[in-house]
Amino acid sequence: ISEGITRLDFASDVRTTTLPSSFVNARKHKGFRSLSFIQSATGETCYVGSPKSDRFARVYRYNKPHPRSELLRMECVFRRGLAREAARQLGEAGSFERFATQLGNTWGWGHPDWKPQVIDNTKLTTPKVERADENTVHWLYTQVAPALARLWREGAIDLDEFINHALSIGAELPPDSDNE
Repeated sequence: ISEGITRLDFASDVRTTTLPSSFVNARKHKGFRSLSFIQSATGETCYVGSPKSDRFARVYRYNKPHPRSELLRMECVFRRGLAREAARQLGEAGSFERFATQLGNTWGWGHPDWKPQVIDNTKLTTPKVERADENTVHWLYTQVAPALARLWREGAIDLDEFINHALSIGAELPPDSDNE
């Protein structure tokens, strides 16, 4: 059924008094660059990886008197194509315990409270998503688009004319693999 999956959340709970921030800061490797910490009246949550991405982990615990306040939860989230790939690897792992260990290896769980039931040094593999000109595309959406919207609202630019101009420049470029 892995081909039909669009999201997979896999959680492991540990009965401990360890705070999520302590658990996350004890990682063995820093393979995920994005890290965020959120504290609220109901508890603490740490994100390893960007919550907007197709793969991230959240480590959280509720404050008392919540019924699960004694538990620290490590939750790994996969979306879209990465959900299908994670579901396929879950099937290959052969057990939830082995898959949980592989997730712990992937995110680098290194806190003494992380005691997987299965010894396995495997990390989950995910296809590397390569986006050509990712920085330029980001710049277009975050800088150029708002500037164009402002100029259009102020009547300083005709968007149809501008788009046609951009398309005509693209038509003049020689065809090659970088422009397709």
